[in-house]
Amino acid sequence: TYLVLSSFLPHQAESKITDAVMVTSSCFLFSMVVVVLIQFIRTSETNITTDQSVLLAFRAHIINLDPQRILATNWSSATPVCNWAGVTCSRRHNRVAALNLSYMGLVGTIPPDIGNISFLASLDIRNNSFTGNLPKEMAHLRRLKELNLHYNEFSGGLPTRRHNRVAALNLSYMGLVGTIPPDIGNILFLASLYIRNNSFSGNQPKEMTHLRRLKEMNLHYNEFSAGLPTTHIINLDPQHILATNWSSATPVCNWAGVTCSHRHIRVAALNLSYIWA
Repeated sequence: TYLVLSSFLPHQAESKITDAVMVTSSCFLFSMVVVVLIQFIRTSETNITTDQSVLLAFRAHIINLDPQRILATNWSSATPVCNWAGVTCSRRHNRVAALNLSYMGLVGTIPPDIGNISFLASLDIRNNSFTGNLPKEMAHLRRLKELNLHYNEFSGGLPTRRHNRVAALNLSYMGLVGTIPPDIGNILFLASLYIRNNSFSGNQPKEMTHLRRLKEMNLHYNEFSAGLPTTHIINLDPQHILATNWSSATPVCNWAGVTCSHRHIRVAALNLSYIWA
């Protein structure tokens, strides 16, 4: 309509209409930006509130509330969650990205709510006394890259499902039982695997040969019935295998590549070909 009438309007009137249209468009665009920003802020607040609620639920599952009373005094709704002890937030997303409660003498269990901290990239609770099963909801932590549960008292099996971005996994000294599931081969970014001193049994799955980024691995002090499937793990450092496995702390008959005679309890065979494949 404006185009049809423009030829009949004086130049000044046409200019005023153009200015009015531009102002209206600018106001509309600005309003849309404001709406988007408000929605983003509300979403961010909701998400960080979710993270805070999950961590408060985590605290509620800790029986002794830590001997040093750090969580008892610091983990409070009166304090921003990103300022809590052991909590690191991502500046980009304003979400909890790392949780480090290592060496705090904590006793308790991990609640299923842990799976709702959707931006969690690092979870380190080593050297505590957490018990119970690892919640299956941990599979929801799609951004998780580092998982260190070393020296706790969990029961159950190895939590590998869907953790395909994890680069460092330490589940040593945890009393885990069963077999290593084949889907461990789906953790394609895995570079470091420590599951020593558990009660895993059976064969190590051939799918472990899919772990082409694996550089460090320590599986000894378990009850496996076959040797390490390292033939096709091309980046695994052979010196690292010997450094962690050939140790006076480990019975020589359990060393990688060593076979002992049951009759004489002496070394009967030495095979390092699979280590330097």
